[in-house]
Amino acid sequence: MTDRSRLERSWLARDPSAGRGSGGATYRWLWQPETTPFGMTGGVAWFSVQAIAMWFGLWPLAVVFAVAAGLAAGQTARAWTSADEHADVPLALLIGSLAPLAAATHTAAFGALFVAGVVVSILGASVQRSADTPPLRDAGFTIQSWMPTAIASGSMIFAYRYEVGAAVWLLCLVSIYDAGHYSFGAGSDRAWGGPFAGIAGIGVVAFALVIVGVPPLDTSAAGRFAVGAAFLIPAGVALGSLVLPGSGARAGAFRRLDSLMVAGPLWAWSVGRYLSDLV
Repeated sequence: MTDRSRLERSWLARDPSAGRGSGGATYRWLWQPETTPFGMTGGVAWFSVQAIAMWFGLWPLAVVFAVAAGLAAGQTARAWTSADEHADVPLALLIGSLAPLAAATHTAAFGALFVAGVVVSILGASVQRSADTPPLRDAGFTIQSWMPTAIASGSMIFAYRYEVGAAVWLLCLVSIYDAGHYSFGAGSDRAWGGPFAGIAGIGVVAFALVIVGVPPLDTSAAGRFAVGAAFLIPAGVALGSLVLPGSGARAGAFRRLDSLMVAGPLWAWSVGRYLSDLV
């Protein structure tokens, strides 16, 4: 890779594809959604599918996230191949789709899948080695394609296993952030409008969930968790932009999961600690 290519992919670089509204280019890590006819409708549909799956139980939810994670991992790998890198699209899709199912089976199964996924990615890159890049580099792009989506999707399953209400909390906070980010960020001259609107939505929805009394969080814990989510959910979206070749890369399924990449695992871990302290 040339020095110029490295600069274009660094997190401080400006990405001309990131902001497709009148705001123009923005930073590599700051994603600005595109205005599409079905943008908000797709978000509502994705929220509804998750909510219905939660109603039916753990395995229906795991199947829904298996489909989403597989598509997201495959899209990420394809984005890297379009950027003249070598990533194994079918392998990324397979491992990404297995992650939520492994998380639903057992925590150890989820960990074993990660170890096996890394090993298989390296072996696959060694067998299919390209003439111009080392196998470990190619394996790295494959792992980068499936690991973030596996963590994001698996974390929702773990939260559900701990307490259904914890998954409901996470779903509502992530969904309202995504809705605010799209509503006020798509096509806007100010790329920061979307994230700030999403954070404001987190506060409103957290207050509503406390009033309704959704378990397992009491008022004090809900405030702490909501403040954490207000920082961690946008961090996941920014991390998602760094996982892709550019923040404007076309990866719709990936963008349905990126807000869980940081908040999801920390939320599941924190809920587990919170519940153990109550016993």
